[in-house]
Amino acid sequence: MEMDAVLQGGGMVLSGVAVAKIADAVSKMWAARHQRTEIAPQPLEVKGATKFVTCEQCELRHNEVDNRLAAGTRAFDAVRTMIDAVETKMDTNQRDVMQSFQKLNDRISPMAETCAENGAAIRILLGENLKPRTKT
Repeated sequence: MEMDAVLQGGGMVLSGVAVAKIADAVSKMWAARHQRTEIAPQPLEVKGATKFVTCEQCELRHNEVDNRLAAGTRAFDAVRTMIDAVETKMDTNQRDVMQSFQKLNDRISPMAETCAENGAAIRILLGENLKPRTKT
């Protein structure tokens, strides 16, 4: 196995192959840097440049974009306000419905207890066994 470089005593000794590779790489970089590029087709057609944009045109465009952004922000804020109002109304409606359910439950519970008591009394009067019923 041939080594291109050998470290000796803190320095580096290069073999002939390594020197040849370095020289070849430097030569290729030099040629690439100083190479001329041909542009085709010749002769090139030369056209005049378009007008440059003026500062006033940039300011105008900037103001247009700012106005559109402000309009979009206002529209977004309006929609957000409407959504907040709907959410508030929904919360109020939900609270009202829950209160109605609670009132209904408060009215049903005593009736259910009364029915259970009446059912027990009827079973006693009819002489039925008061053992709990098994579910089927």
